[in-house]
Amino acid sequence: MNIDKNYLYSSFKYVIEISAKNNEGTEKIENVLNEMFLSGSSDADEGIIANERQKNCLEKSLANLREAGYILDNGETLDAVTVMIDSAVEALMELTGEKASDIVIDEVFSRFCVGK
Repeated sequence: MNIDKNYLYSSFKYVIEISAKNNEGTEKIENVLNEMFLSGSSDADEGIIANERQKNCLEKSLANLREAGYILDNGETLDAVTVMIDSAVEALMELTGEKASDIVIDEVFSRFCVGK
């Protein structure tokens, strides 16, 4: 898988390249975490993608919005555009927890040990 570093650097305030093999980047992580959370300059509006599920929700929403734009640009019906926008919104609702599919519920609770 190729990563577009230019996209990452233009899309996120903090991008840290690390190598566990070469023990590189750990100091940078510490510096960035201090800047983000201990300097008092953190901005809750910037957001953080915390896990793969959240990343997938965002990617799905973006893909649906792009498809909606493509459909609109190509003269398709507004119903088709609306379907794609609804799908984008559903992905964001899944991200925020406003809508939880059985798959998401299973994934979240698979990480917890619930005692009797």
